[in-house]
Amino acid sequence: MSEQSENELTGWFSTYGLITAQRILERYRIKLPQEDLLCALKIPDTFYNQLLRLPFRHVFNGIIFQQAQDYQLYAQKLIIDYLLSGESGKEEGSPGTSARAELEKERQLLIDLNKDFHELELEHEKLIAGSQAILIKKAQAWHAKLMTIAKELKKELQALKIKKSETAIAQALTALLCNFNFKDKPSDWRRAEQILGVSLGNEERAKITDKINELAAYTEDSEDNLADFAQQIASMGRRIREFRTDFYNLILRAKDIIILLPNYRRDLTQEAENKESLFFDPNLGDR
Repeated sequence: MSEQSENELTGWFSTYGLITAQRILERYRIKLPQEDLLCALKIPDTFYNQLLRLPFRHVFNGIIFQQAQDYQLYAQKLIIDYLLSGESGKEEGSPGTSARAELEKERQLLIDLNKDFHELELEHEKLIAGSQAILIKKAQAWHAKLMTIAKELKKELQALKIKKSETAIAQALTALLCNFNFKDKPSDWRRAEQILGVSLGNEERAKITDKINELAAYTEDSEDNLADFAQQIASMGRRIREFRTDFYNLILRAKDIIILLPNYRRDLTQEAENKESLFFDPNLGDR
């Protein structure tokens, strides 16, 4: 995905992303308080941010795919209205013969486009399923490791006179990990301390930091193993946008040809209904 498209995805996310992020994480059985989720989404190198990157791109591609489908449907209605008008059955040599021949070419092209577009849809669904399976496994492994760390920390914190349940410690760790990128020491301990109900001194913080650093490998591994999927999703996005353009251009050509038919009477009411689904940003993903 180009830098411009990446920025556009970021802009789209700022409008629709929070609810979408919550729904995506729920698929991985992860439920973050809104405050922690907002924090995680602002820091690119957190595990939760990484977990959302590919699904967000799938959602973004899906929006553009829907736009292409809307153009596809409009093109089909345009051709069907022409066929139902009876114009296509007029004798060879009658007024509009060349225009009818051109429209037949566009009809055949639309048939081919529909076939290829359906195949792309199947590829898109397969790509989503493949990346989803990998991400679910990673989320499960992360959660298992997180709970192991929570169990170990429970004992270490008890030795420091801090007695908390594994669940509370896991929640505190999750809040901490939402603003921790493993490159620097955690700087914001407020949420973790709020959840635990205690103020953490340097010794406690050092023990927690040492433990959560064991999760760093999961973020590095995620980046490496998901790079191929990221490239495939970017390629899928380009192909979807190409189909959107192809359907749009076919519509323009067909409309220009239909105007050349001397006896064709346009149904303006039907045209208005057909256009209702086309009120969207047709350049989404191109900028």
